Amino acid sequence: MTHIESGVQGAKRARWREVNPWKLLREIAEGLPNGEKEEVWAAFWHEAQDADDYLEAITRYFFDNAFLSLKKDQDGTAKHHKGKPKKESLESEVETRALMLLQMMMPNGKQLGDCTGPDCRRFGGWLRGLAKLVPAGKTVGQSLTEAKVRRLWVATR
Repeated sequence: MTHIESGVQGAKRARWREVNPWKLLREIAEGLPNGEKEEVWAAFWHEAQDADDYLEAITRYFFDNAFLSLKKDQDGTAKHHKGKPKKESLESEVETRALMLLQMMMPNGKQLGDCTGPDCRRFGGWLRGLAKLVPAGKTVGQSLTEAKVRRLWVATR
């Protein structure tokens, strides 16, 4: 099995090597302070393609990062997500957001749970429907549970 060095990966490790393409790029960029990306790229490529040691270092940098990514994919430890999110994760996201609905700051400076029916009516949108469920003299938090607010919010999306 191939051994992958633990510790710092990618750009930081590339800077530790004897042949350092980062240093070359920095020198070129500093020499062209007003240079556009393509101009700096052209100068960097011109220098790197004429030096096998730089081409090897650049290729090694790519390989180290790509190989690590492949290993993470194979091990199931990759941090990125491919494809559509699973239904469970969408439901979990809705629940998480809903848990915060009563703590959501409203235009009047109060949290939704501290607002009255008339406050919600003035805010408009889905909160008008919420206002109909809040009795006079009561606040949203006194009248409704998170689950009830969540159901109304989800139904109006």
